[in-house]
Amino acid sequence: MSRAARPSAGTGRWRPLSLQRRWMCDYLASCRDVPTVAAERTIRVATAAAARRTVVAPPGWTAILLKAYARVAERRPELRWIYLSMPWPHVYEHSCSIATVITEREWRGETGVFFDQIVAPESRSLGELDIMIGGLKRNPIESIGGYRRMIRYTSLPLLVRRPLWRLGMRGSGYLHARYFGTFSINAIGLPRAAVAQTATPLTLSLFFTPVEPPGRIRLCAAFDHRLLDGMAVGRVMGEVEQVINDELTAELRSLAEAADGRAAAPGAG
Repeated sequence: MSRAARPSAGTGRWRPLSLQRRWMCDYLASCRDVPTVAAERTIRVATAAAARRTVVAPPGWTAILLKAYARVAERRPELRWIYLSMPWPHVYEHSCSIATVITEREWRGETGVFFDQIVAPESRSLGELDIMIGGLKRNPIESIGGYRRMIRYTSLPLLVRRPLWRLGMRGSGYLHARYFGTFSINAIGLPRAAVAQTATPLTLSLFFTPVEPPGRIRLCAAFDHRLLDGMAVGRVMGEVEQVINDELTAELRSLAEAADGRAAAPGAG
């Protein structure tokens, strides 16, 4: 190839970080001091999957797993613990679970990871949870309180944002639970992929793969080792499996029966 025909090395240009990238930088900075460990377990949900197929508009698996974990946390207060390092190391226990739902949305021409909270999912129906999660995925960005808060605070200067993050994460258990949750669940979905490494500032974060035949889900939990141990988390995932196949399977069957009853009622349709 002649010198004249060789491609040029080209030049680049400077670009500022978008708000989406800035709040991820803030989020990861808050994870820096958290000793995160991950555990994985394959849970069997064939019974629940069969019951779900009988529902006309079935709730998604995010809603099912979210409620199952919150039900377990209702009985296990350590799953509602939050480690606080300010003003001295101590543990805060919240009265109920608050789930941070992680979704991917496009905003201003760029995709980003967004967070919002659902209070007390253990006391909500699967249908209600599914509608709430669907709203987080589809409703306008500016109509969702948690998303507006992310945009507003990330627009502040770095020297203002980081102290606010530290206060919310490490100085107040109530603020931590209210604005960041007691646990999180990833609702983005990773078909044919699994999380290999993650960071979380929360006591526990859940990730899962789509249901695989004959009714199995790979459930991954990233957790704060200062508060939870691996064997305890393994037992928790086993309890999540049991809640799905018992309590939530019964709820799914009742949804199908209610739909059948409405269809059979005089004048229906």
